[in-house]
Amino acid sequence: MASKKKSLQDDFRNKAEDFSGYPEAYMFQNEGDMIVGTLVRQAIGFSGQGGSRYPILVIADEDSGEERSIHAFHRVLRSKLSSERPQVGERIAVKRLTDRKSADYRYYDFLVMVDRKKDQAPEFDYDRFVEDDGIPDVPTASDPDDELPF
Repeated sequence: MASKKKSLQDDFRNKAEDFSGYPEAYMFQNEGDMIVGTLVRQAIGFSGQGGSRYPILVIADEDSGEERSIHAFHRVLRSKLSSERPQVGERIAVKRLTDRKSADYRYYDFLVMVDRKKDQAPEFDYDRFVEDDGIPDVPTASDPDDELPF
């Protein structure tokens, strides 16, 4: 039994020593950009701009076979993740849809789909990243810089 415990400790130590951060971020630069793959892990990121936390998803991309990170700092994306609640091991698709405009804001819209077994209960709590303060996390329509971040 002691050797099994030692082996588990060594595996844990090796994982910690091998961790070099998150894989390259998947950038949703254009409408229609999409990543489909298996959710490998979840973490919590921190934005220095707004002082808020956001989910980071690491996805094994089906097209490239590489792991990519999604930093879900966009309010709409956080909200969609909260609705769909993807979990490690599940197949996930994230797609940037057509940009939307409201009376005061322009923002990215996203589609999040999860291929989940019906009896599987979510474990990672996305609700802690959704704030219902009524203020969109998007540039205003009067913003002279017409470029959207990411």
